Amino acid sequence: MTKEIQGLTRVRTQWVKLTETHTRPDDFQHRAAVCNEYHADELARALKSKQELPPVAVWRDPETRKLIIIDGHHRLEAHTRAGRQKIRVAIHEGPERDAVLYALKANSETKLPMAAWERSDAAWRLVCKTESGEDDGLSVYSKAELVKNSQVSNGTIGTMRSTRKKLLEAGQDLPRTWEAAQMLLRREAADKLTDEDFDEMTKARAEKLYEKFGKEIGREADINIDAVEMALSWCLGSKREHMVDAWRTDFPDLDEGEEAPF
Repeated sequence: MTKEIQGLTRVRTQWVKLTETHTRPDDFQHRAAVCNEYHADELARALKSKQELPPVAVWRDPETRKLIIIDGHHRLEAHTRAGRQKIRVAIHEGPERDAVLYALKANSETKLPMAAWERSDAAWRLVCKTESGEDDGLSVYSKAELVKNSQVSNGTIGTMRSTRKKLLEAGQDLPRTWEAAQMLLRREAADKLTDEDFDEMTKARAEKLYEKFGKEIGREADINIDAVEMALSWCLGSKREHMVDAWRTDFPDLDEGEEAPF
């Protein structure tokens, strides 16, 4: 039996080989980190203890006929870690634009909900998405669609659309994150904001973060540095490479070919 969900038609639920599923995280994974290691390990342990997980939502690409994961990236990873060869999927068909909205709504409501800033970043990226692929093209998604599926307020979506317009009018490239877009707009509106001003703003934000959890991390590092490393990996996800590159600059005297101590 078919069922209409979020503009898509769910045609069937069935078991398929893991190799028959595909991912397109840039389009359908709206979280900052594609995989939360802790959550994936929890799900893998559940599978190994003979528990079954809900089916993964997939979208059948009408052109390639491939099954693309639109909700359930952690469940897919858990099946891999648990050594499973097959996974149960709920197959959906329909326009790609609706599949993207389905993925956003599902990520906003799951057991591992998106953080507020992740929802904002996802909404901002969809505000910037156009039918032509060009920045100044016609937006793919309406304001109402974004409010409904992102759990971001009507006022914030309106501000995002206004910010996008102002940045394009100023000849600026659109950043990938909402915070970067706001900072860029403030910088564009205030020519007096120098690189030194930006550094001061960054320092002020760092100080606030340190006040929240800096001392706790410092104490834990004296007890179990591996726990700190693991927690930071969960938090940073794919951004770990950026941090490693930044930290390496603290070791300018390394001999050629010598590895940094991390």
